[in-house]
Amino acid sequence: MKRIFSLLTIAVLLIVAGCSGKSSGGAQDTAGTQDKAETKNITVSAAASLQPVLDELIAEFEKKHKDFHVTVNYGGSGALAQQISQGAPVDLFLSASADNVDQLKEKNLVSKDVLLLKNELVVVVPKEGAQSISDIKDLASKNVKKIALGTPETVPAGKYAEQTLKSLKLWDDLDDKIVYTKDVRQALNYVETGSVDAAFVYKTDALSSKKVKTAIVADPKLHDPIDYEMAVIKHKHEQWAKDFASFLQDKHCQDVFKKYGYLIPSKEHS
Repeated sequence: MKRIFSLLTIAVLLIVAGCSGKSSGGAQDTAGTQDKAETKNITVSAAASLQPVLDELIAEFEKKHKDFHVTVNYGGSGALAQQISQGAPVDLFLSASADNVDQLKEKNLVSKDVLLLKNELVVVVPKEGAQSISDIKDLASKNVKKIALGTPETVPAGKYAEQTLKSLKLWDDLDDKIVYTKDVRQALNYVETGSVDAAFVYKTDALSSKKVKTAIVADPKLHDPIDYEMAVIKHKHEQWAKDFASFLQDKHCQDVFKKYGYLIPSKEHS
């Protein structure tokens, strides 16, 4: 009888041990699934001019928040806005023009938006070049053969350049010299490589390059305000986008933006 009891006891213990093992494995599987689920992937579309500073800040954000992964797509703000309006899976939009954000708001695609930064329009020339340009009217000189600027319909920097030249009644005179680019960084690159004699870019672009120098700072009264709007897009990762947007507005990030030459708007305008 004792032998039978002992065998039954051993059998019960083996069954319990087996169940415990399966339960532990299941817990590990569940934990593994939870770890994978905790990765917060967000997609950002940003004006090309923001690439140097935003790459730095995204790296900092991901280092500080290891559960986040940020994918960013740079380009002309107008083109990016078109992609979003056509259904591109974007969570956060950083535009170099308030107009592009307004277009998305009209389509009820924006959850929240804020004025993040301001910038200035400048004309750059090759650093080692022989061009003597000190006034925008000098661009009409015979010595200036090609001038790069972003396509006004899709690149805010190009739109601001067009407004400036039209205000000075120079647009038609310079038409044959203009080389259009897909974004402001391409316009900068054309000057760096000597493909053009001058280009309209942002102050921050000029500061980011060792191959160009600023010849002219455009009068801000001649064009619309250069406002960088940040918009949280109505998408499945809306809260995660808001978390990253909050990070970009903190004191540390503002100091980094200033280091790159951006202007921080006063609170009453933000």
